[in-house]
Amino acid sequence: MNSRYFLPLLLTALSLSLCLTGCALHNPKAQIKEQLEAIQHPNTDQDLLNTIHQLDQNKSLLFLDDGHGVLASRLLEIYDYQIQSSKITGEKAEVTIKLTTRNMEQLMDAYRSEILDRYISSGPMGQASALDYAGILSDILNSSAETQTRRITLSLVRSEDGWAYESPSTVLDQLTGGLITSIGKSGLASPSAMAQAYLDRIKQMDPEALRQYLSIRHFFSDQEPQASSQDLAYAVQIHKNLDYQILSWEQTDTSALVNLSVNLTTADLPQLFTAYKDRLNTLKNDPAMLKLPDEEFLLKSSDLLLNLLEENMTSITIETSLPMSRMNGIWLPRIETNAFPDALLGNYPEAISVLQN
Repeated sequence: MNSRYFLPLLLTALSLSLCLTGCALHNPKAQIKEQLEAIQHPNTDQDLLNTIHQLDQNKSLLFLDDGHGVLASRLLEIYDYQIQSSKITGEKAEVTIKLTTRNMEQLMDAYRSEILDRYISSGPMGQASALDYAGILSDILNSSAETQTRRITLSLVRSEDGWAYESPSTVLDQLTGGLITSIGKSGLASPSAMAQAYLDRIKQMDPEALRQYLSIRHFFSDQEPQASSQDLAYAVQIHKNLDYQILSWEQTDTSALVNLSVNLTTADLPQLFTAYKDRLNTLKNDPAMLKLPDEEFLLKSSDLLLNLLEENMTSITIETSLPMSRMNGIWLPRIETNAFPDALLGNYPEAISVLQN
């Protein structure tokens, strides 16, 4: 080959090579397409996780590392995009994308709801077993395929290395169909929001479910059938009066445990026992009652208590602590002492002291 033709061919080949290896640095559309492909078609789950963390400026999706990482590809398995336009104006650029993903807000709301349902149904208060968060999310993903389509516009500015996002903290949320925003709205990553959702769920229980959850069984007596009637009547009173207000929260020495201060309003058990003692004393002073056999007298006193339980009991507001612990990135109550259940039951310790005195 004539040497005078060799140099132009060499320069052309070199230019093509540089474009193939570095054009994404100088083309915002190519740069974003590269990231979209990494999300839509990752080689492995870990590659997808790496892409997510590279884009996660605020570390908002660290919970994916806490037992959820293997589900990252499933969260985004329904994913499609179309780059609709790209415009460069001086040192700035805009790329508009039509993006189809799962309905992230609906997905995260369902996830939170199922976590609370399983937490509450896994056992009586304070005995709930550890939950399989990845399994729960997998079940949700299997049962829901609702999608959403969004049009997003990403703004970039020219930098020494190519193109940088003007708002890098929002890019991952935009490219995942609002996943970070949806997690925030669901309250999964907030101890106070999950406490509120938990307390709301208790308020929504019917009296029988509340009786079971609070382990109100033979609470006043071990004699059936009066005992069952008394237990349910008490649960009805708690249900009628139950309300709450989250006052504040305090971080403990470990970042995985938070103590919330809560005002709980419930049925006033000490007042009930005070009224019961007064009426029982009146009953004992009735000469006709003193002539009754012990069994009949006990039956009368049991009926007296049931009547009191079926009246409109007064309410009591108690400030108590609700510990919240974080496991696999999710906050749930960790009731290790009797303080919170005792408060829900209407200040149980003080009620016992009323009877003893």
